[in-house]
Amino acid sequence: MFLYRLQNVSTIRFDPPSGFYTTFQQVKISSSLQNVNIHYTIDGSDPTIDSPIYSSEISIWNLAGRNLRAVEFRDGLILGRITDSGIYKYSLLKSGAGPLTSYTLSDKEDGFLQKGIAQNYTGLIQHPQFTNDVTTKDNSTGLIWRGCYQGLNTTDCSGGGTVLMNWQDTFTGINSCNSLNSLNGGQGYAGIKDWRLPTLEELASLVNYGKETNPRINDTIFPATPGGNSWTRTEQSTNLTSTFAVDFSTGGYPIPVKTTLAAVRCVSGSIQNFRGYQFKDNSNGTVEGLRSGSLWQKCNAGQDPLNCSGTPLTYTWTQALDYCDNLILGERSNWRLPNRNELFSLIDYRLATNPMIDVVNFPNSFNDKFWTATTSALDNTRAATASFGTGAFIVDLKTTLNRVRCVTDL
Repeated sequence: MFLYRLQNVSTIRFDPPSGFYTTFQQVKISSSLQNVNIHYTIDGSDPTIDSPIYSSEISIWNLAGRNLRAVEFRDGLILGRITDSGIYKYSLLKSGAGPLTSYTLSDKEDGFLQKGIAQNYTGLIQHPQFTNDVTTKDNSTGLIWRGCYQGLNTTDCSGGGTVLMNWQDTFTGINSCNSLNSLNGGQGYAGIKDWRLPTLEELASLVNYGKETNPRINDTIFPATPGGNSWTRTEQSTNLTSTFAVDFSTGGYPIPVKTTLAAVRCVSGSIQNFRGYQFKDNSNGTVEGLRSGSLWQKCNAGQDPLNCSGTPLTYTWTQALDYCDNLILGERSNWRLPNRNELFSLIDYRLATNPMIDVVNFPNSFNDKFWTATTSALDNTRAATASFGTGAFIVDLKTTLNRVRCVTDL
C-alpha cells in the first residue's frame, strides 16, 4: 500500500538546508514518519529500495555540487514522496594555511586575495583505549587521517620507518590501508574500520602551497611526513599503468607508474565523488561551478566569448593577472586569475580523452598549461600551472607564455 506517495506535502527534512556555505557542515536527513528507513541518492536519480540507507550525517565536502534526493520506505514500500534538497555549495580550500606571502606585492594574486577556507585540523588525537593509535581530524573536510604514515608508529610518529610500496600493495599488502581495519582484535586502527587509500583530491587537500620548506604540509599536525611521492587511488585514465601521487616536497601531482615505490597515508570517511554534473552554462559567456559557487569564463582567453571559436591566446603570468582583472563578461567586472585549488576543481580525472575538462560546458578547450594566481613559495620567479592534457600541476617561470581562464565569485 502506498501512503502519501501522491501527496504534495514533504515528510523529509534536510538540516541544514541547501545553499552556499563557507563553514563546514554535516547534513542530516530526517522524517516526520515513524519506523521508516530513509533511502537517498546524490546523482539525480530517484531513490529506490536499493539506494543507500541514511544512517549518519553527510559531509558537505562530499556533497558539494549535488543535491540529496530522499524518500521513506517501510516493509519494502514507498511511504512518502521523493524530496529534493536543492544544490549544496561549499567554498574550496585555500592554497595555503595562514597568510600566503604575496611575492609580487600585487593585489591580483593568490597570496594577497587569500580566497577559500583555511586548513583546520585537530590532532594528534590519541585513542583512549588503543593508546598507540593516533589520528588527525580535518575540520574543513570532515575526513579522519591516520596520524602517521604506514610503517611509522608511536604517538608522535617517531617509531619505526616509513614503508614504501608499489600501488597494488597499498590495497592488498601487509602494510596496506585495508590492513588497518583488522587491527585491535578486529576493532580497527583507533576503533575505525573503513581505512583506505585517499583520492588525489583528498590527499592534495593537505598540501600547504604557502609553506617555504619541505615537507609542504603542517608538520606539527602531520609529523614525520616524508618528502617525495605519496600514493593516491586516482588512476590516470589516459594511461592505466600510472596513478597520481602527491609530492610533499614540491606540492606537485606526479604520475608515476604503478610499480614505483612510494609512501602511504591512509584516510577514513566516505569517498568523495566531485567529478561530473557540477556546471551550468548561463548562456552569457559564463559557467557556474555548482560545487563551489564560483563563476567561470566559459571560453579560453582570446576565443569568441560565447561560442569559444578560435585559438586561445597565451600570456605571461603578469599579463594573465592583468587580463583577468580587466575582463568584463556576463555583466561582471570583478574577474581574477584562479588560484591553484580553483583551477584544480575543473580537471576531470575520470576522462580517458583529452582535454580533461567538461567539454560540454567548456567547449573547444585545449590540453595546454593554464596559469594560476599561486606563486611557488619555493621559487617566487615561478607560479603554478595546470595541464588539462595530463592533469598534472607544474610550476613554470612567470615569463613563460601559457593559456588563461578567469574566475569570479557569485
